[in-house]
Amino acid sequence: MNVAYDEVDYSKTRLIQRQRRDAGIEFVIGESITTIRMPATEKARDIVEKIVSHASKLKLQDLRKSELSLEGLTADQRTTFFMEIMRTMPGYQLQTVVSIKCASRTEDTGENLEIDLEQEEVLVESEIVSKINSVALNGLNLLQSDEYQSLRRNGFFITAVTWRALQKEKPQDLLQLDVSFDEPRQGKGFRFGVRIARRLADGGLTSNFGRLEPNRQPPLWTLVERTSARVLQDIHSPPQDEAVPLREGAGA
Repeated sequence: MNVAYDEVDYSKTRLIQRQRRDAGIEFVIGESITTIRMPATEKARDIVEKIVSHASKLKLQDLRKSELSLEGLTADQRTTFFMEIMRTMPGYQLQTVVSIKCASRTEDTGENLEIDLEQEEVLVESEIVSKINSVALNGLNLLQSDEYQSLRRNGFFITAVTWRALQKEKPQDLLQLDVSFDEPRQGKGFRFGVRIARRLADGGLTSNFGRLEPNRQPPLWTLVERTSARVLQDIHSPPQDEAVPLREGAGA
């Protein structure tokens, strides 16, 4: 579904305040669930809310929405969410962590503060991006690192990541992926983006990351969605240790 609408930008002159916008909304209909993908804009969300409300009236029942949300998770669990998405996305090998964002709530004033640790402003004395690269690529435990503990002591927790992953199979394109939330401190409003550096005929990669070809968008978007949902499910329901019975007289 493509919805065209007018948007008024009061920061511009009167002659160009009204601008034509398009919102492409995709409905992926499965056996028991319909996935809705939309631009991460307030207008697109409002359109989808109205569609769901109208569909509920037609079906004479409320349609239950299931959204990826980090509400109720600890700071460490939120960090695990982002780390595991980067490390376990099927078919792709993590190459480097480009940047992370952290957020904190100042208790004294109640004001929110968000920082991008890729910038030179060092609010926390650490090279956390380099450390995340190290632990992600080598399978170490970020939660035990001095850098992450410094973040925790200063009241910060991870809210967004940008990373690059190499396709394991041919043509071995390089992806740049972003995962974040519209409301970072609440962990609500899951959003993501995927851009690509294509493999050239000489084996090199294009210097810039561009938009995905239309035929590659659905499978890659589904991959990010399913990986994120699986990681979140594992956090909520971690695997239990299996008890192995010992026979009488056997050594342990």
